[in-house]
Amino acid sequence: MCGRTACSLSKECLSFACMYQDPYGLYQPPEWCDDVGGTCEPSYNIAPTSYCPVLVDHSKLEDGMPPKRVLAPMRWGLLPSWYQGGLADFKLNTFNCRVEGCQRRNCYQPAIASGRRCVVLAEGYFEWKKPSSGEKKEPYFVYFKQPAGISMVTRDWDCDGKENLLQGGCWRGPKLLTMAGIFDKNAGVYSFSILTMRAPEYMAWLHDRVPVVLEEEAVNAWLDPVHDTMQLIQSVHFPSTLDWHQVGSQVGNTRNKGMDCVLPVKKTESKQKRSVLDAWLLKVTTEKAGPSTSTSTRSQSPLNAEPKDEPALQVKEEPGPQGAVVQVKEEPGVQEAASEEKQEGSAQGKEAPVQQPATEMKVEAKELVNAESVMQLKEEGGAQQQKKRRLD
Repeated sequence: MCGRTACSLSKECLSFACMYQDPYGLYQPPEWCDDVGGTCEPSYNIAPTSYCPVLVDHSKLEDGMPPKRVLAPMRWGLLPSWYQGGLADFKLNTFNCRVEGCQRRNCYQPAIASGRRCVVLAEGYFEWKKPSSGEKKEPYFVYFKQPAGISMVTRDWDCDGKENLLQGGCWRGPKLLTMAGIFDKNAGVYSFSILTMRAPEYMAWLHDRVPVVLEEEAVNAWLDPVHDTMQLIQSVHFPSTLDWHQVGSQVGNTRNKGMDCVLPVKKTESKQKRSVLDAWLLKVTTEKAGPSTSTSTRSQSPLNAEPKDEPALQVKEEPGPQGAVVQVKEEPGVQEAASEEKQEGSAQGKEAPVQQPATEMKVEAKELVNAESVMQLKEEGGAQQQKKRRLD
């Protein structure tokens, strides 16, 4: 199906983009017929009930006019000529017309029988990919493959001075998407419906329906008043020269009309969602782990800083007649740190806490002295007993 299009070109640019070869072999731009009512405004997001530019044969637009290709604004959503109510009261969905069985529908019979055919113009149309279970629809922008130097992705040509795209009497801008349509007239209002067909294999991944897209030769035949509508419908072939890219979700809101509707989607949205999830998981993991159990009194080192070694405790043995004497010697850094801590404790009051590292060193030194003394006494006792035995 086709429920949204984009066409940002001005009326003058559209005229040059639709240049055709007349019966005399000369290329000329079609003229605009602005007296049919309604105005089509350039927009990157055109929805049904809006006015869109269409190509039509002048003889089918107004009775008694000679065959000639012209441009006209028409309302999207066909209002049949037999309808007697107001435009706002017409509730049928007629912005798309299926080619299968279209002749049997009362809404389209008058337009088909009278040969009122038109070609709907756009830079491309939007289609939403059918989602898998639990996924959101993804919008895509579909268009003709463009000539060299023209890109629908970067849109370098899309600027305020689009009139500069006409060089040497030739159109140097994008190739417009041309879709088959039928139109009718009711109380002075011209309205149209875009024909749709079953999607070819290479487009079925996106949707099972596509608009009837016409190449240049098919456009000429579709606008020629001598041909029968149903015979043309039976002979249509979907071209293989289409291209597409994914766009952002903002195109789903018809109030968004800017160029961002047709630009390729940015993947930052999904990355941000993953980052939020990762942050949540990290928070949960941290809460489960609980607070740190470390009892170290050392402050954290700066980032990338080398960890400093703890001051070494030196134990020196000195022989003595009554036993081993153990001297405990601390490095200057420890003494300075202990002195500073003592000063800080004095400044804060008598209840200042005693620093744990110094206490631990004193206890260890005392235990070491006691152990050495016991060993020395045992050795001396054993030596005296051996001496006594010899004397005996």
